[in-house]
Amino acid sequence: MKHALPGWTMVGLLVAIVSLSCCTIAQETPSITREILSHNRDGSSITWFHPKACVVPASDSMAETIFMTMHVIDGSDTFGPVHSWSSRDQGRTWSQPEPIHAFNRREVPNHPGLMARYPIYAVRSRDGSWSKRQVLHWDDPRGSFIYWNNCGQRVVLENVDILLALSFGSTSDHRSVVTLRCRFNGETLSIAQVGTPLELKAGRGLLEPSLTRFGDRFYLTLRAEDGRGYLAVNQDGLHWNRKETWKWEDGQPLDLSSTQQHWLTHGEELFLVYTRKAMENQNVIR
Repeated sequence: MKHALPGWTMVGLLVAIVSLSCCTIAQETPSITREILSHNRDGSSITWFHPKACVVPASDSMAETIFMTMHVIDGSDTFGPVHSWSSRDQGRTWSQPEPIHAFNRREVPNHPGLMARYPIYAVRSRDGSWSKRQVLHWDDPRGSFIYWNNCGQRVVLENVDILLALSFGSTSDHRSVVTLRCRFNGETLSIAQVGTPLELKAGRGLLEPSLTRFGDRFYLTLRAEDGRGYLAVNQDGLHWNRKETWKWEDGQPLDLSSTQQHWLTHGEELFLVYTRKAMENQNVIR
């Protein structure tokens, strides 16, 4: 079924942590093939989580590269160090995972076992080396308890500014979402503009926002804890006037189980990738 907005196609996917899907585009007929990079059904290997891939354009000395990061996971929201993987043959074969030391977990001083959580970033050079970890500073009391992007998707603009959606709050409940326009000078990332926030007074509020641009509009999809997912649309990626629940053409809302949603922008179509709450999904990892 399609979403009520014209030109939108909605697909529901079951994504298992043991498999990664790679798209292979033929000249005439697009197709999807699956390559399993790591398998841990029997618990004898490593379980990887949060795969995020991007394409690094070809240069004089290097072919086009698919670059991907993933976390080790050994429990519910218990993530280990971030690792990188790369492929130079469109995802058919991949390098061995390498840890990104800038993203290692660090204990809070004088609090054994307690790890700090705050938004950090590192810069990867063309030679593959990484800068030291840096903090994205947002000195705003509205985010005094927490502000994070976590699992979200962002948009890089033509002038290399970055639109980044944050979930934030001054308490643990009723978090809001806001978009930041960030500026990168080649070494550091700073906040240049703060948009208009969206709110939800239910549970922890709005979580794990993902942003994309399609045509002349920006689209924001939002996880929530009221059994729904939310959509917001605007033309500047910053000033959100309202949000609406995801629903089918007949007006029936999607039934979600507090899971994140992501965008797949492909050619002239925009897809929403999500996990639907249904009987066949009961024992599938979110």
